[in-house]
Formats: sequence, structure tokens, C-alpha cells
Amino acid sequence: MSLKVKFAIILGLTALCAWEVWPPQQKLKRGIDLEGGTSLLYQIDTTGYTPSPGNTAAQEMIRILRQRIDPGNKAGLVWRAHGSDRIEIQMPLASKESRMLREAFQEKKEKLLQYNLDLRKVREALIQPPETSLEDYRKIRSDKFQRLATRPTEQLSLLEALGKAHDDLLAGEERWKKALQTEENITNKLNEAKISKQDTDDLYEQWNELDEPNRLAEIERIAGKDNKEIPETLRDYIAARSEQDKAREAIFKDTEDADGLIAPERVRKRAF
Repeated sequence: MSLKVKFAIILGLTALCAWEVWPPQQKLKRGIDLEGGTSLLYQIDTTGYTPSPGNTAAQEMIRILRQRIDPGNKAGLVWRAHGSDRIEIQMPLASKESRMLREAFQEKKEKLLQYNLDLRKVREALIQPPETSLEDYRKIRSDKFQRLATRPTEQLSLLEALGKAHDDLLAGEERWKKALQTEENITNKLNEAKISKQDTDDLYEQWNELDEPNRLAEIERIAGKDNKEIPETLRDYIAARSEQDKAREAIFKDTEDADGLIAPERVRKRAF
């Protein structure tokens, strides 16, 4: 085999590898060293412990902790055994959407630090008791807020805004997670049908600018003539992506409205 042929084969394999991982931000999953996160290493006290046959203390501890902490493997935790008595737990950084939701909720809490409030009791009021309906919980929370507010005119409005932001945060995260899971399931179907991810993303970006005939034409172009189920799957994909955007917009709109209940300048002048 000549040198030119070998060189051509190497270039071809390199191009094929590059094609498989392009775009890297979508196909390559970053570790916590690049994406951010936490790695914890624990030593297990094995005094008086006898492991079951074929297992080490580290393996059995990982199995037990995984069942209790993340049984559905939804948190993206990485569990590793180091030897027979040490385990490593890697926790990836929260998604950008979750961090934004958490920051919006945190801003409401930070404003309460300006006032003479028992924040421990405020946090307790935000916890819904087990077996209590959402309606009853909100009534109980409102009564607690009224007792906590030392300046009812200013502080009570802020406490109610905090409660609403808390409800929006929980509801928004749940709605967003469901839409994200739906999109993931649909994306897997499209990948199995060898539908281009770039084409589906482009279709979503253009969707609101297209009328129905042009939408149908784009769907038929992407799906091809032989894929009878793909057109409906593509519409489901668009709906799932739209639901994610609506969930985020609803959360941040409600948060902004709640933020405007009381002007911060007036609160600072009147609170103390």
C-alpha cells in the first residue's frame, strides 16, 4: 500500500470521527472538570463488617446510597468505588435553567434580610406539611406570614411575594423537567430514524415565522417520503420545545410581577 493511500485513509478516518462528534457542544458530555460540579471522596469504616460474597464494602455502599438518594438516576450523579473501602461521588453543576430559577427565588429571600424577620420561621412556613393539600398549605402559610410581619404594610407584601416566587419555582421546575423529558424521548425517536438534529433545531427556530403550508413542506423535506410517523413526531418535538420556553417565560414573568409589588426605596425608608 502506497504512502498516499495510507495518508488518504488517515484523513478519511479523521474526518469521519470529526463528523460523529460535531457539534461537540451537543454530542460530547463534559465532565465536572470542564462543566463544573463537586467530587466527594469518602472512607468507609469497615470495623466489624463482613461483605457479601463477590462484593466489597464500597460496592455495597454505592448500591444502598444510590437506592436512597437517586433511585431513578435523575440527578446525574456518578458513583465510583476506589478500592474496597472508599467511594467517590461526583455531582454535576445544575443546568443553566435551574440556576436561573434558583437565583430568582434567592433574590426574594435576600430582600427579606433587610428586615427584622425570623428567617428560620420564614423557611419553615415555605415547607408544605405532608398530607396537606396545596390550598390548605397556602392558607396556613399566609397566617404564618401575618404573624411574622413586624411591619405588615411592607413586610407582609414581600412575604407573600416570596411565597408566590417559591410556588412558581417549584411548579416551573416540575413543568420544565416534564417538557425536557418529553423532548428527550422524542429526540431519541428522531435519532433512531436518522433525522438530523440540526434540521430539527432549524425547524424550531423558524416555526413561528412559517405559515402552515411552509411548515408542512419543511416537515416533509426533513422526514422524507418513507417515514410516515416522523411528521407527527416532528410536531411533537416542536410542541415540547415550545412548552419549555413557555414554562421559563411564565416563571420569570410571575417573578417580575411579584418583584414590583413594593418599590425597594420605599421599603428601605419605612421598614425600620
